[in-house]
Amino acid sequence: MPGLNTYTSASGITGTCDPKHIFKHFGTLLRSPKGVSIFGDHITRDHVHELLCELPGMSSKQADQLLDPADKQNVPKAVQLLQHLLLLQNLDTLRTPSAARHHKSVDFIGQMMGHFLLPFISVNMSLSEQVKSLSTYAHLAAATYMKHKTACLTEALYHDTQAVVKNIMFTIARTQLVNQDLPLHILLEGTDRLEQLFADCRTLDHARNFDIDELSSKISTASMLNAAFQRHPELDKGHRQLSLKDAMGIDHINPQSWEGNVIVGSVDLAKMWKAGQEAANQLLLKFYPDQHAQIDPAMFASQKCDLLRPNGEYVGVGIIDDDERSERTEESPQLANSTQPHGNEKSDDDDGIECLGIELDDYLDS
Repeated sequence: MPGLNTYTSASGITGTCDPKHIFKHFGTLLRSPKGVSIFGDHITRDHVHELLCELPGMSSKQADQLLDPADKQNVPKAVQLLQHLLLLQNLDTLRTPSAARHHKSVDFIGQMMGHFLLPFISVNMSLSEQVKSLSTYAHLAAATYMKHKTACLTEALYHDTQAVVKNIMFTIARTQLVNQDLPLHILLEGTDRLEQLFADCRTLDHARNFDIDELSSKISTASMLNAAFQRHPELDKGHRQLSLKDAMGIDHINPQSWEGNVIVGSVDLAKMWKAGQEAANQLLLKFYPDQHAQIDPAMFASQKCDLLRPNGEYVGVGIIDDDERSERTEESPQLANSTQPHGNEKSDDDDGIECLGIELDDYLDS
């Protein structure tokens, strides 16, 4: 599997991220006032808004809601945004050269992100199809990074998505060694259950802070509640901002509702990985035939080069200012309406106190 990073910890642990958080970061990136650059074209929130409004049944108000920078924790809305971008390929391409260029760029970005999204929400996909789709995304992302560095995906977002793809490949391979007949639901990738357990512990009563002895008791109670909800899922309303049931065409996604074949023994990892790489090159050739951006598997012949290290060094292992484009949790309306690729922005660490002229010393006795 050329390009797959095969390094683990001493005990075989691989790093990963929660796919739902990545969906949110995709949405954050598309809403960023700085925009994204792809093969010489700079795309802003306004360009995305204009194209969304051309979709059948999409009003300007609905497009505004999908691109609302204040709703960055809403997973269903982020998924809806990505799903609508996938519909742009059906739009009429007869337009001015500038508008056609923007349409092609947003369409390409939507399809690239869609290859990461669909394996987690399309219940008809088999595990083999999921592997191919994730491989396609991984190679498309690598192609854009090698061409533009962080002008398209931020380093943090690039690293997180590639880590998820790598971990899923490792999990499939390891499960095949254990039992070829076992199913593997990649939609369970992430920290939803752990987050829900912590949330239950903090909301069982009015005591949201507790010591280690109380924590053990609360975890026991929360575990029993979760077991009851597993037996009777109709009783669990879930979390509004984490559930995908309000996204387009999605009612409820869980292992029981998945229809595709997810038996690990049915997957030829090497074959599907290569098929994904070939699909990525076909998409690059279709959209940008003159850019020579296709991925050559031979470039991964060196042990120092893979999808996590496309240029020989790990991407996204440090914090840089540009990561704000996909990692920010808050943004002012003024910035959201800006179309400038550069500008002063409020940092992630700001909590609103400094802008009010209030300092910590104001609360301390002199």
